[in-house]
Amino acid sequence: MKPAKVWRSSRKAGSGLRRLELCGTNGHGRLTLPGRLQDVDVLDLGGNSLQDLPRDMSATLGGLQALLLRRNGLQEVPSSVLSLSALRELDVSHNHLMSLPDALSGLKSLQKLSVSHNRLQSLPAELGLLLDLEELDVSFNELRRLPLETSRLQKLRTLDVDHNRLSSFPAELCESLRLEELDLSGNRIISLPETLDHARSLTVLWLSNAQLGVLPESFCHAANLENVMLDGNSLDALPDAFDRLRRLKILNLSSNSFSVFPAVLLDVVNLEELYLSRNVLVTVPEGIDSLQKLTILWLDNNHLRCLPDRLVQLATLEELILQGNRIAILPDEFGKLCNLRVLNFKGNPLIQPPYEVCVKGVPYIAAYQKELHNQRPKTRPRLKLVVLGAKGSGKTLLKNCLTGSCRDDCQVNDADVSVAYWNANSDKQTVFIVYDFSGSHRYELLQELFLSPGALYVLVVDLKVYAAERFERTVGRYLRSLGAKVPGGVVCLVGTHADVCTLGEVEEKCLDIYFQIVMQEKRDCEVLGSLMCQVDQAIANRCHGISDSDDEMATFQLVSDRNLHRKRAQLSYLLKHRLQVLSPVLPVGVRGTLPCGAARLRDLIVSVAEHPDIFPYLQRVLPLSWLRLEELLARNTCGSNRNRKSGGGGGNGGGSLQLSWCEVVQLALQAGLTEDRLQSALSYMHDSGKLLHFEESEALRNAIFHDLPHLLRALGALLLDSEAQLARLEQAATSRDFVPGQLHHCLKGFHLHGLLPLPILRLLLQSVVPSVHDQDLLLQLLEWLGLCYRLKAGRLCPPCAGAGGGVFCGAPEASSASFSSATSCVWYKFPWFVKSEMPPAEAWLNNGGLLEHSFVVEQLEIQFRFPTFCPLAVFARYSARVNSHVVDRSDGRHCVCAHRGKVPVTLSMRHDGLTDLISISSHATLPNMWAAWQAVLPLVEELGRLLLEWPGLHYTLHVVCARCLRRGSTHLHTFPAPR
Repeated sequence: MKPAKVWRSSRKAGSGLRRLELCGTNGHGRLTLPGRLQDVDVLDLGGNSLQDLPRDMSATLGGLQALLLRRNGLQEVPSSVLSLSALRELDVSHNHLMSLPDALSGLKSLQKLSVSHNRLQSLPAELGLLLDLEELDVSFNELRRLPLETSRLQKLRTLDVDHNRLSSFPAELCESLRLEELDLSGNRIISLPETLDHARSLTVLWLSNAQLGVLPESFCHAANLENVMLDGNSLDALPDAFDRLRRLKILNLSSNSFSVFPAVLLDVVNLEELYLSRNVLVTVPEGIDSLQKLTILWLDNNHLRCLPDRLVQLATLEELILQGNRIAILPDEFGKLCNLRVLNFKGNPLIQPPYEVCVKGVPYIAAYQKELHNQRPKTRPRLKLVVLGAKGSGKTLLKNCLTGSCRDDCQVNDADVSVAYWNANSDKQTVFIVYDFSGSHRYELLQELFLSPGALYVLVVDLKVYAAERFERTVGRYLRSLGAKVPGGVVCLVGTHADVCTLGEVEEKCLDIYFQIVMQEKRDCEVLGSLMCQVDQAIANRCHGISDSDDEMATFQLVSDRNLHRKRAQLSYLLKHRLQVLSPVLPVGVRGTLPCGAARLRDLIVSVAEHPDIFPYLQRVLPLSWLRLEELLARNTCGSNRNRKSGGGGGNGGGSLQLSWCEVVQLALQAGLTEDRLQSALSYMHDSGKLLHFEESEALRNAIFHDLPHLLRALGALLLDSEAQLARLEQAATSRDFVPGQLHHCLKGFHLHGLLPLPILRLLLQSVVPSVHDQDLLLQLLEWLGLCYRLKAGRLCPPCAGAGGGVFCGAPEASSASFSSATSCVWYKFPWFVKSEMPPAEAWLNNGGLLEHSFVVEQLEIQFRFPTFCPLAVFARYSARVNSHVVDRSDGRHCVCAHRGKVPVTLSMRHDGLTDLISISSHATLPNMWAAWQAVLPLVEELGRLLLEWPGLHYTLHVVCARCLRRGSTHLHTFPAPR
């Protein structure tokens, strides 16, 4: 949760003061001051690793008003500081102070003192003599109590004792006449004093993570409180007199134990911000509309199943956070909340309106509800069902058993990837969209693109050939890929060919599969759990000012506090959202019209799909206009299929791969759906697997791929084996003038180097996608997905000629009427098809000019480390997506050598023990290392953006030690990349 809008005041020196900032020391942690400093009012010496200060400072800085010494190496307050009698502000935070000197009381004019993030275990009693002190920050130390003399500080307005070791509330503070802001968060305060009502000037009180179990009645008598932070405690109720806090504007009760909404809050009528995240609330009372000044309401991560109807009366509401609840239906007239600018429903099983409508905002919710009000709503249960498994495991037979009632015109049988529809004969009449992918390695990259949340996955294992040593190839890697792409996904394991195995073999193999799944899951969770402990330890140590230099914490040594907490949240998410593998393995036969066990599998899939806790999104209430649009799109698809079967379908008409935005708008208007609400309907159909629409792509935004079988057949044409592709090319090229053997050479180069000229690509797609417009659109889709990239004009892959590319790479005998010159033709590169593991080293070194120099260059290397698993598809797509950043590239299957401008860069993927690594490196001489950094950083950012598509994939980012690289060490030391 983001912090509340209340922050500790930061009263800085006035703009009229003369300020001097000095950087750099003499190398020994000491500073030499320049002359003529009499006119300096503010001296900033922060971040200089200082261990002491010159003793004669008072002579040259007698009138100094503010001295900033934060982030140095001071172990005690320098004696020269104590002689600066005019000092009004002193900041020695983020040092190594163990104590404060008694002589500090000599700074009679001191108004602001910050000693946070040190190692103080006590404060001197003489601190009470600083009678002009207004702000005191002693946060993130090891204080167990405050001196009684603190009560003498009658001008004190702000006191920050955040993250210390106090065991009780300092009662003497209640007598302070002017104390306005008090922060006691992160201490061990179990109870509050009865004299709290004496603190009449207190307006801001922070008691976050203070282990409070109850609030005393006296708390309600601190009548001037405006902002109260009580998050991270164990509260489950508020005092009956809490409504006496008439001035209260901001209240944070997140991360407590409230199971019932505190009714007394409904009478705190001036409340503007209310945070109740991460409790166990079941309902919100109807009287919530009494809080008419409320602008922010956070109720995320509770157990809410519905919202009160009168919530819509909160006309001033600007933020409403409801993620992580169980809300299915929104209140009527939700559109009245017209001032909402932040609305989050993520993680709720919304069916009315669907989530795709809610993410568009209040106007779309209002339009949806208005349409439902004028018609009878209908539900359309539909679920994507994805069948996975190794080649020859029996997936297609299994799919045919499930989809025996599918329409013939919606099946694809002439390619190794297909989509079909199965209408289950259940009470809810659920429709399954069944995806079946080939087990060939060539299809793995395509398969990754269709793994999405909210689907049911069936993993098929051939029990006849299964053995323990084949687990990783047939089961383990599929589960890891699913967990990386779809954390929390639901998987049903099916063992085929059970009727050709003995009962003993079936039982033994099913048990082994289940056992190895458990062990794999245990290992992965142990790795993530270990990282979680390191993060927790790093956070705890920083809270108490302990250095990050320990070897145990090296993984997170330079990571910022913000990113540490972000890393912890990510690890927590990964540990909570593990794959849901349904056990045990269900054995199924292969012989007969209805193989043994197929009926049980059907019943299992239907019961799992219709279980409200497993697939809460299934029963969605859809407007009639959405249903009519689906029907119109289905008619268009079936019409296109009939047109293709009858031999028609040229141009953009029948048989088109896609519909334009204008065409879909026309269909939407026929269905009664206006253009401004069309995108919500398309988003729903995209997520449910009915069609594909890539709204975020500028090139593809106006294309709706409504015929998925047709699209998959077109993509499958690029993934067929060379013989099938050659047959297609020969059939398509009968009327064209090609040199004998040219097609064979092109395909040979395609399957060796991943290179294919545009004319051959068009021939390969022609039988499936006759329209040139659709072909161009398909190539744009492939580029956007990262399946290929377009070579820059006049640039062919140099290593091809040396690898037997010959005719393929543009030799004179390759010219023809179809493409007269390879160098003038447009070429596409498919990194997934490159056979060579590494690019030719000699060609790369020569291109980089490295063979011409005898001097030693520095190497810069940044590593993405994947401690459990990294799919091969990540690097394949990455190598295509970086094409816009690089020139003169040379590709291997797991390595890319290229240039960023004139700087050589290398991208590679390798396996190091139990860890997968993707490294981004560059070479440069020392004077040019800054250019190397600038060359590498955009490539790092590009990989980071790509990895967002694998939310279940954990990685850490490191900079490799340049000295280890230079020495050629086998054990490279790494540092966390600073973030």
